[in-house]
Amino acid sequence: MLVRMRRVMHTAVLIVACGSEHGAVERASREQLLDPEFCGDCHAEHYAEWSASMHAYASRDPVFLAMNRRGQEETDGALGSFCVNCHAPMAVREGETSDGLNLESVPDSLQGVGCYACHNVEAVEGDHNNPLRLSDDAVLRGRLRDPVRGAPHDSEYSPLLAGDRVESAALCGACHDVVLPSPPAPAAVELERTFAQWRGSVFGPEGAPLASAVSTCSGCHVPFRGDVEPIAPGGPARNRHRHEMAAVDVPLDPFPDTGAPERDAELAAEQRAELERLLDATLRVEICVQALPGDAAAVYVTLDNASAGHDFPSGAAHDRRVWVELVAYRENTVLYQSGVVGEGEPVLAVDDADLWIFRDEVFDAAGEPAHMFWEIADYVERTIPVQVTNDPSRSTGSIGVRGSCSVWPHAGVPATVTSAPPPSTAVQRFTGGTLARAAQGVYALAQNHTAIVGVVPSELRGVSPAGSDGRRFTTGPRV
Repeated sequence: MLVRMRRVMHTAVLIVACGSEHGAVERASREQLLDPEFCGDCHAEHYAEWSASMHAYASRDPVFLAMNRRGQEETDGALGSFCVNCHAPMAVREGETSDGLNLESVPDSLQGVGCYACHNVEAVEGDHNNPLRLSDDAVLRGRLRDPVRGAPHDSEYSPLLAGDRVESAALCGACHDVVLPSPPAPAAVELERTFAQWRGSVFGPEGAPLASAVSTCSGCHVPFRGDVEPIAPGGPARNRHRHEMAAVDVPLDPFPDTGAPERDAELAAEQRAELERLLDATLRVEICVQALPGDAAAVYVTLDNASAGHDFPSGAAHDRRVWVELVAYRENTVLYQSGVVGEGEPVLAVDDADLWIFRDEVFDAAGEPAHMFWEIADYVERTIPVQVTNDPSRSTGSIGVRGSCSVWPHAGVPATVTSAPPPSTAVQRFTGGTLARAAQGVYALAQNHTAIVGVVPSELRGVSPAGSDGRRFTTGPRV
């Protein structure tokens, strides 16, 4: 009953506010603006998209909750607000939690990363671990230079919320770059480096050939919808941004869970579709099949991080697993396969000498593999690097290309080769969670087994791989 009464109160207040640009408007309080559901009365589509996002899920994610609880226990509480400061920032600021151990009792309005946590930011005072300064008033900021006056809240333009301004990336980077607190960690390791990777890439201000060529985070993750419609009822028609903020993660349990199953399923499907749209364009897959003497064959696979503005995977790359599934067929007979992982099977447990996997390897102070982030003292990047140059003459590998070669004797040349991060297990969190397809390619050989159908870089045709292990190589310049 209380929830229903609150909703009715919101509607009564906002019928005039949303529908009139010049009439008398009852002003919203700061406390009301803290609640994303309140914002949804006027910004229904924004709210619906956000409600299925990982921002909304951030403080409900069972992996986050379990890891935070274990971290607090094993560090005797020394982690403090380190995790929850990004996963439920307003709950911390409002004094509802200090360590995230009581999130189940925190009001819904303060769960996750809500509207106010971003749209009330007035300054970014660092580049990691949420150094955002909020104005703590009833002013909400955005990309519009001509916001409608008379809304239930004041609105201001801010370059921090305008995707065409380089400053906006700093707002995202504030939480998406993470430096470990030491203590309790043995070293202040730069554990998550998405923002730093972007800054040095061809998409960022340090690597873009022109200032106008800079592409910020929102260009991929908060794109325009393409349709023109009012952002709020009664307002002018505008081209608005999507608010799914899709990336690589997906919920590990049913989400959203509003009590309306059909609508929840619809929103979850839209979120998944947006995620797949983003990932399907991230990697370019190239396959070359080479016939060898003795009825043998070799397959070269190149993955080009063509579109991501950061390494792939990025973020919590120490917890993520991306690998290549390679299968060669002749008719219905499998001649060779690598990276075939069963549903729910940890990829690192697979007995596969040719497994080609991408992640950050992390180590404790003794140089042994670390399993929890508060144990990490060092890391080695095993990710697909972001592009840092548009110059094809550079052969340093900085164009974001790596490759893998697999050779099998006495099996003959395959008629079909498929290469894909598997649709249901393309990216795996350390718990065995799954993600959508990242990229896939299917290439068929012509009858004479010499012509390759597909996009094959000429420097790979008829050559042997370079590399100490005989299976991996870095391509040279494209021609």
